[in-house]
Amino acid sequence: AGMLAAFVIFTVMERKENKMEIERKFLIDWNEVTALGLPEVKSAQSWQGYLSAATPVVRIRRRDFADGHTDYILCIKGKGKLAREEIEKELTPQEFEALEGMLPIPMIHKDYHVYRLPDGHLLECSLVDGKFAYAEVEFESIEEAKAFQMPPFLHKDVTEDPYYSMSGYWKRKQITVSFELYEKKRMMQRGRNQAYLFVCSLSFFCGSALTISIFDIIIKPRNIDIRYKGGNLCPGKSFRR
Repeated sequence: AGMLAAFVIFTVMERKENKMEIERKFLIDWNEVTALGLPEVKSAQSWQGYLSAATPVVRIRRRDFADGHTDYILCIKGKGKLAREEIEKELTPQEFEALEGMLPIPMIHKDYHVYRLPDGHLLECSLVDGKFAYAEVEFESIEEAKAFQMPPFLHKDVTEDPYYSMSGYWKRKQITVSFELYEKKRMMQRGRNQAYLFVCSLSFFCGSALTISIFDIIIKPRNIDIRYKGGNLCPGKSFRR
């Protein structure tokens, strides 16, 4: 992952949009915020995955906006939480697809909505994989960020908590998918073992020749290869495409 990240950084440096990202992150109740009636600026269905979840973070993201357009972005984030350097490059659909193929697990899905707060700041809200929701507010300076007064519907400031970073969530998701792969492989092997015992029992009634034919054609043990492909856990597909 580190070598891949270094290669990606090297290839995008000539065509980049470089800025200092200054933002605070808050946990929210999704239903509470959407019911506030704040003016909506834009919304999208978003997918993102990480080529590197270490520093520097290297992420790809696709957003399908409600107005019909789609953007594909490669983003590199430096060290920091409240403030960090961010480099973005727009990708073609073909470039995005090629990089997506390097991801080890399915991308994170977000229901993404941006609202305007009464003080003029933009509130970027994300519902992540249907499991939890957070909001981010960007600022022009660190001083402005620290002076921001949290509205009551922003429940907890988690800007400095690495547990709530999306790269941290990606790492935990990798562990979950790996466990699911292991469990599915184990259950398939268990089914084959049970089938083998059935064939052995059948030999007492049908004769060894017939039993061996059934065993060779239907239940002959094979190496079981359960891997990730296109969002599904499938036999015989490449996990790291």
